[in-house]
Amino acid sequence: MWSPEATSGDVALVRMPLPWFDEGQFTVPAQAYARLPTPRGYSLQNRFIGEHVLYGTGGGWWGPAEGADRRVFVHPVRGGQTTIVSLPHGVDRIEPMGKSGVVVGSDGHDLHFSTLSLAGEPHVVDRFVQPGAAQGETRSHGFFYKPSSPDEGILGLPIRRGDSGGWEHLVDGSAQVLFLRAQHDRLSSLGALRSGRPARDDACIVSCVDWYGNARPIFYRGRIFALLGYELVEGRIDGASITELARTTFLFPG
Repeated sequence: MWSPEATSGDVALVRMPLPWFDEGQFTVPAQAYARLPTPRGYSLQNRFIGEHVLYGTGGGWWGPAEGADRRVFVHPVRGGQTTIVSLPHGVDRIEPMGKSGVVVGSDGHDLHFSTLSLAGEPHVVDRFVQPGAAQGETRSHGFFYKPSSPDEGILGLPIRRGDSGGWEHLVDGSAQVLFLRAQHDRLSSLGALRSGRPARDDACIVSCVDWYGNARPIFYRGRIFALLGYELVEGRIDGASITELARTTFLFPG
């Protein structure tokens, strides 16, 4: 079950017409594969955004910067040249942000958010750095981007201390959910909604960080929440910051 956490081998892109998925056995011909540059490292992240596939390597479940290539590779899915964009951090998460992409990763001390424009030659537009932080949740549902217009929106991501390895999300809850405002691919901090009590182990009766994670941002009908273990914290954006409105606890009241 741990095999997907470490990747190896060459990288290729394959495009298959829908009729190839008809019932029956079919061997994809070798010419359907496009050989792509292979990054260094063992924790490969990849994401299709629009007409491009983005990929790179980061620390994964291990140390924040161990094995990180510190480059993101951008390849047009319909063919063309691969663009390699250098970064000051590893590639621990790649997410769509409207028509653009955001690459999240650690440099071993701080957490970086690099926005990439995919229009024309792919390039970094902006970078936000959260000092002394690392991802609090490596699984996909930890991140969410809520657009308010084609070029603006709000993103949220659980975070913890900067020297944390990715594996720690299996045993320790996240300390807070960080919220950033995105405007034309430029990022600014709105602040964070924080946990108010230490994690308690209830043997997965209510909250099980190991199985499915228990920290994430939630955007629901104009409201903003942070799920942090047993706590659900509601916030409100006032101008350039988010403030706590209320919180409730699912277990161990008082």
